[in-house]
Amino acid sequence: RISLSLKNDPTRENRLGLGKASPGDLDEMTEISVACKFDRDVAGIELEIVFDPDKVTLLDPALTPLTKGLQIFAGTKDGTQKMGIIDLSGKNLLPPGEGTLVTLRANGNDISSIRIKTAVLVDQNAKPLVLDVSSELSMDVAKGAVSIPEHFALSQNYPNPFNLETQISYALPERCQVTLTVYNVRGQRVRVLVDEVQAAGHNSVVWDGRNQDGREVASGIYFYRLEAGEFTDTKSMVLLK
Repeated sequence: RISLSLKNDPTRENRLGLGKASPGDLDEMTEISVACKFDRDVAGIELEIVFDPDKVTLLDPALTPLTKGLQIFAGTKDGTQKMGIIDLSGKNLLPPGEGTLVTLRANGNDISSIRIKTAVLVDQNAKPLVLDVSSELSMDVAKGAVSIPEHFALSQNYPNPFNLETQISYALPERCQVTLTVYNVRGQRVRVLVDEVQAAGHNSVVWDGRNQDGREVASGIYFYRLEAGEFTDTKSMVLLK
């Protein structure tokens, strides 16, 4: 059974809630921790986060040191972000304890609408754990605070596959020269999305499926490559029309 609650300090041993975050009027990315305390091994996690899409955008969530070794699957649509966290091999479990399960990444001018709608934690026998859920966002960090990532990272674009446009996000732990380029399957450069020096932080850019000349490209598989300082990473995406 799952119990949604606005309590900041639930009395049950299993509790789930949104952790520290920054309040409204944010022009840059902020990170929100989904914190949890549990008293037995956890094999799988399902979360449904709701928000006001007119005020804030939720980008790809990120695993934490607590959930490292698991896999995360997430999708966002119409003000709802759903995600599942599990080890597909079934070998890695989360031992009893507490910490941050996943980090939400928000971009917008008001993140106060973010809520946990539903949450399910299951043990290794697929039995749901009883939870007290604090669905409200606790905003006890100074206004305008912006988190700095610890490592370089390039996220999978979303949506993928896509039709009209897709969003690509990446993290910079330090100020550096950044180049983000789209290539076709032949290795030919299609579009340079970013080519500038950027400050440390979380960033995102939208590709509208057009080439450097502003013409729409054909359906197919494309690659995007991030070069930031000495860091490089490449991921694939699919354009469907």
